[in-house]
Amino acid sequence: MNHEQRLHFGGLLLVLLLAAYGLLWYGKAYQPKLIPSGIATITSPVASGITSEDSGAIKEFSSEDDLRDFLLAGGGDGAKAEFSLATGVARSAMPMAVPVAADTFGMAFAEEASFDSSAGSAGGTPDFSATNVQVEGVDEADIIKTDGDHIYALVNQDLYIIDARPAAEAEVLTKISFKNRPQDLFLSGDRLVVFGTDHDFVNRSDYHFRRYSQYTFFKVFDISDKKNPSQVRDLRMEGNYNNARMIGDYVYFLTSNYHYGIVEDEPLLPRLLSGTDEVSPEGKIYYFDLPYNSYNMTSLASINVMDDSEEVNRDVYLLEGSQTIFVSENNFYITYTKYMDDYQIEVDVMREIIEPRLSAENKQKVATIMNAESYVLNEWEKRSKVMQIFERYASTVSEAEQKTLEDQLMKRGKEKYMELADQLEQTIVHRVAIDKEHLPMALWVLSLAV
Repeated sequence: MNHEQRLHFGGLLLVLLLAAYGLLWYGKAYQPKLIPSGIATITSPVASGITSEDSGAIKEFSSEDDLRDFLLAGGGDGAKAEFSLATGVARSAMPMAVPVAADTFGMAFAEEASFDSSAGSAGGTPDFSATNVQVEGVDEADIIKTDGDHIYALVNQDLYIIDARPAAEAEVLTKISFKNRPQDLFLSGDRLVVFGTDHDFVNRSDYHFRRYSQYTFFKVFDISDKKNPSQVRDLRMEGNYNNARMIGDYVYFLTSNYHYGIVEDEPLLPRLLSGTDEVSPEGKIYYFDLPYNSYNMTSLASINVMDDSEEVNRDVYLLEGSQTIFVSENNFYITYTKYMDDYQIEVDVMREIIEPRLSAENKQKVATIMNAESYVLNEWEKRSKVMQIFERYASTVSEAEQKTLEDQLMKRGKEKYMELADQLEQTIVHRVAIDKEHLPMALWVLSLAV
């Protein structure tokens, strides 16, 4: 078998499987149905009671060491990412993670909100317009906020506090300038939150960390004296700002570190700084029972903007790149769409058809590869090496035997797709209830297939 024939043989089954996938998808695209993969309501977001294989269940690392081992081992079944201790940068090419998108999904859960929108004035009807929000009771950040008498506005790198009553006599009471351009505001009583990307931090002379990352600043001001506001909190969070919501006195703040790497002698989790001091917030580390093709270390911090003495609570989620987070008043939702792994099906079919024909020596090689520890070979590497053995075998048989193999592979591949028709695409939704102080307190898992 020449090179062109080997390529044809190796790719023919995959083409057939993809075609079968398209036919099945066309017939099922408008028929979503619930897969009974399990529902759990628990006091800790560890997915007890969910036993389906590769269910996307949320799990907890017992320590940072466990997280380190997980990353170095390739991040679970199917992971293609490899991490470098020396550089902290993934060696393999991986797609950028999907940004957090909390602005559409929350509408579907708006009925959970119990916020009384008439509370803004004694007469029951507010006499000023607040930020337009998609879920009542869940405040969204904006560049302009008002309390009815004053306007708080971000303009370039400046924050203006404006006395707006009466309008004809409006005046600027205070201007606060920032080294980095603020992105948005939250307003809660006499507290004003300002946050944005800290572009200069890693270039400062006192920056002594080995890991170079993006940082996000989060500042809280006491504005009880509008002419002389005072900064009461100065936080920096390692990672890119993704989204935030304010519920009551708490801001729930999401930052993400894409393609997160490991650097020796550096903390594994994203840093949290108060002023120049590094702090270790309470919280847990979670991951998901699913194949990781890329990594997104997402931190969800709970910050009490009214009580400066209360420590920040933070949980960290190791997300797969295609996972997305949404927020409503009482919950946040982590979604993941699991697609059929065509290459894995191709490997499985070839193992059924070709592996029994191999010599004892090659059968032992396949067994050794598949049983290798994940820190030696990840699942992607195992499959690639096994496929090489199968292709070498196919190149040694006659053209008639090759034709027989192709027919058998096609037939079994089609049967396999029909068997797995309900798993062509599954959307898994985790609902994690927000406790105002302790973040996740419950888990609800929904699996949909189309």
